[in-house]
Amino acid sequence: MKYNFLHTLNQRGLPDTLMIDPMMTYDLVVNTVPPIYVDSIVLEPGKHLTVVISAPQGYLDLKIGPNDRIVKNLYAIIHQSGKKETLNVQNFGDIKKYLCGTYDLEILTLPRIYMNGVQIRQGQTTTIDIPLPGIVVIRKSVNGFGSLYVERNNRIEWIYELRENILQETLVLQPGNYRVVYRSKNAERSMYTIENSFTIHPGGTSNVNLFSY
Repeated sequence: MKYNFLHTLNQRGLPDTLMIDPMMTYDLVVNTVPPIYVDSIVLEPGKHLTVVISAPQGYLDLKIGPNDRIVKNLYAIIHQSGKKETLNVQNFGDIKKYLCGTYDLEILTLPRIYMNGVQIRQGQTTTIDIPLPGIVVIRKSVNGFGSLYVERNNRIEWIYELRENILQETLVLQPGNYRVVYRSKNAERSMYTIENSFTIHPGGTSNVNLFSY
């Protein structure tokens, strides 16, 4: 890398002019999100060269409910639409600038939230506002094996495995209906499996007690 500049405008509001070695061929990287690449720029000594780059941008604002006091360090993974590579990781509560286009979001809640086809438009702010989560406190009388499922679309989906040697766990969950399936280490037959359903409301707390042999 030969040069690294922060772009600015001069006193007249025009793009700044850079004085660089004209005897080299340059590849230009504009560090927008995603970046823009311009290859094989050739200069002529004593002449002014204008490089025109189209980089329309807008903003993405990530919000979570009216009160985020119980949510810390919640992130969304940003992908360009249809691509698997991670473009950016953005924290909720932040506003970030992106090139205009379509993006897919994977929000690292429990359970995960996937939002595809989010549009970023020039000079505009796209706001993503997800519900405030709630809390569940799961208490076990003895250590054992268990899983947490979310109920949606007439199905149950596995989202979390309970920690085997912990008697109490506190989880932050998105609003919805859930089910815990649990069996203690001491229970030697499947018939002693415990199943407990509960509902999470925005900003609320649910207590789940799993008492077994």
